[in-house]
Amino acid sequence: MLIQDLEAMEMPNGTSDRIMAGDRPVAELVNPATAEVPTQWNSDVTGEDLGASVAKAEELGAAIALWEFA
Repeated sequence: MLIQDLEAMEMPNGTSDRIMAGDRPVAELVNPATAEVPTQWNSDVTGEDLGASVAKAEELGAAIALWEFA
């Protein structure tokens, strides 16, 4: 996968720099507007079966903070 572009986005409480691979977002760096909230790194993950992937991650010891968007 070749990282091709950064896409800056304004958010209500800061900014986000989304890292793109072609037309797909693969990660983003969230920069909150206040010093009380730390900068956050988010990775975007895709797959054929999200439920199976989450179950496997939990089986391997992952803690899922937020898993459903739709």
